[in-house]
Amino acid sequence: MSPDDFQPAENEQRPTGPQEDDVSVPPIARHVELPHPPEIEYHRPARAARGQGSGIADARMGVGLSIGISFGLTIVVCIGAGMFIDEHFPVVKPWGTIILSIIGIAAGFSNLIRLANDAMKRDKPK
Repeated sequence: MSPDDFQPAENEQRPTGPQEDDVSVPPIARHVELPHPPEIEYHRPARAARGQGSGIADARMGVGLSIGISFGLTIVVCIGAGMFIDEHFPVVKPWGTIILSIIGIAAGFSNLIRLANDAMKRDKPK
């Protein structure tokens, strides 16, 4: 039995209220006056001259990030190359990764020392 099969009894009254087709929708306002946004002034702080204020902190942070990234990336690339060699040349199975890992760590520390010395030379007052 579906809802369409329902027939009201003869003595039952049908609802006489508004039906779905009788609903009227008020018109939508097309133009609404909104208040103007407040005026906001933003002044970007002036960059400090080199060697004063936050300029040193920015330079040191950049050097620190480059040292860390180059140190880690050198090691990861060397370990990846060692694993690649071990995968394609099974005769040297563990030694490719071991030797290139040691070379990567040595190269990473060498690069770290070189970049740190360059940064210290640059920051020395003249």
